Amino acid sequence: MSSTMTPLRLTLPVLLALGLSACASLSPEQAAEPVQRQSRDWLGSDLPLQRTDDQRAAARARTDALLARPLDAQGAVQLALLNHRGLQAGLYGLGMADAERVQTLLWPNPVLSLGRLVRGDEREIERGLEFNLLSLLGRGARQDAAAQALAREQARVGQQLLDVASQARRSWVQAVAAQERLQQARTVLDSASAGAELALRMRQAGNVSALRLARERAVLAEAQLALEQAELQATGDREALIRAIGLWGDDVTTLTLPERLPDVPTDFRAADDL
Repeated sequence: MSSTMTPLRLTLPVLLALGLSACASLSPEQAAEPVQRQSRDWLGSDLPLQRTDDQRAAARARTDALLARPLDAQGAVQLALLNHRGLQAGLYGLGMADAERVQTLLWPNPVLSLGRLVRGDEREIERGLEFNLLSLLGRGARQDAAAQALAREQARVGQQLLDVASQARRSWVQAVAAQERLQQARTVLDSASAGAELALRMRQAGNVSALRLARERAVLAEAQLALEQAELQATGDREALIRAIGLWGDDVTTLTLPERLPDVPTDFRAADDL
């Protein structure tokens, strides 16, 4: 009778442990969902995981679609979220933190021991199943600590998300504004060049003084200097935008920007509505 009951007593705890372990499932998408929801709700942009070839291909298609037309501020934010490797690393880190949390939900592995005792012609088989009692007692505290660690990591990645989006939007505004100032500087130079040319002809005809001609030429020199400074500023701000939205290779030359910033809205919402 005892020989038939022994296997049952050994198998039951093992099945119980396996059953409880199966309840703790690991899902990287679930760990990243709070940050992705924050991206959708606060920024109006997606932050997709790019773990598989299909996910990376979808992100590439989104990038191509955004670059197919002049990039607006919202598009700049979306490109930054798609291409920022630090954010993807943060999402991977959430999966690792969630894996550690799930590990604390598992029961400690039991230790099965078998022994054989020989006494003369008698042989006795000893069987044992052991659990780490200290591990069981500290299981709840470890679960709480792992859950708090996951929450902290989600908050950190969420803050990183806002920083990346803010930098992308700010860089876009600066790049478009610099491009607009560059166009204005070219217009001023054309006007100054025409004025200097007219003053020269009138001086040759004796209709203006040498001082008037010198003034027109000074205005032209200032306009040329302003254009050079505007070109440097526009180039630097465009490069800063390219870095902020994570473009490289052929995408750098594909990027186009609108000619001017959008108009300031005239109907501001009340503070209570924000």
